[in-house]
Amino acid sequence: MRFFLQLNGVIYFNEKIKEDRASVSQRMVQHLNSGGNLMYFPEGTWNISPNLPVLPCYWGIVQIAQLSNSIIVPIAAEQYGKHFKINIGKNFDMQSFGLEVDEKTRAINTLRDILATLKWEIWETEPQLRRKEIIGNEWEIYKSERFKEWSYFNEEYIDGLIFKHKNIIESQKAFEDIKRISKK
Repeated sequence: MRFFLQLNGVIYFNEKIKEDRASVSQRMVQHLNSGGNLMYFPEGTWNISPNLPVLPCYWGIVQIAQLSNSIIVPIAAEQYGKHFKINIGKNFDMQSFGLEVDEKTRAINTLRDILATLKWEIWETEPQLRRKEIIGNEWEIYKSERFKEWSYFNEEYIDGLIFKHKNIIESQKAFEDIKRISKK
């Protein structure tokens, strides 16, 4: 796999190191300005959430598109066993958004909504299970299959890559104190 990525061009970096992220962003802008194309994953990692079609996204993609005056082509992909379904959306022009933080936030949230809609459209093409056909552990089976393919990934590593809004508390954290309440 690495060989084919290198043939097509790939920029390796450590997503957990801020300086690496800044350096690769500059290289992406240069690449786009010289007529190149990029494949960019704004979620930053695998989505193994059972209830979010698209994870909260980093706004790097909108910033790079603005700096290079590039168009984003939103693409959603879903994996079914060894097969993938792809849904390509309409061009997303960053020139419709300003450079301020609230505008970048609006842009990435709009792009995330578009990606979620594209995923939903893929899901609608799949046969629907009947309630009596659902075993209850389908999601765990799906995750297990993905981790078998990429043994160096695990849930803890992936969780560390997910963008977390400062003002949003995860449900486990929100209900942590309730677990400590005792009945008397």
